Amino acid sequence: MVKYLAIIFFSFFFTTGCQKELLLIEKYEPINEDIYINVVQKNINLNGVADGPHANNFLTSLEYWINNNIKTNGFDGLLDINLISIFSSEMLIENGIRIQIDLDLDFIISKSALDSKTLINFKGSEFVEIFGQFSINDKNIEVNNVMNKLIERLSNKISEEVN
Repeated sequence: MVKYLAIIFFSFFFTTGCQKELLLIEKYEPINEDIYINVVQKNINLNGVADGPHANNFLTSLEYWINNNIKTNGFDGLLDINLISIFSSEMLIENGIRIQIDLDLDFIISKSALDSKTLINFKGSEFVEIFGQFSINDKNIEVNNVMNKLIERLSNKISEEVN
């Protein structure tokens, strides 16, 4: 009987003591609803400054969001979307890495009937710090999370300003 208890004890010890602690990083799913702006036409200029290791990926995500979530539904007016800058950086910190993305973007709504212009300037920044051991996949998930959070913040600001 003691022999069986010893086997069970040692097998339990080895199975629980030898397991690697897993770091689970979840994908962030933003809530980006369609934004309807009361204009006829949308002009997109994304030729601003894009610098850093993740700037081009973020620019692709931003362009996708603008094309699919910004809708026009008016009879008069023009929406100009102008990229000022995107900066991304990766910095080594103690026992980890910090990933940051900064965005500066202008939305200009012009109405010819009212002879008015409305400027909505968005300057936003998001970052994440990853500590300990992580895989390249974990890092990529966190970079996408930062991008999604920044676009969600932009979406919320534009939605508040036009509604």
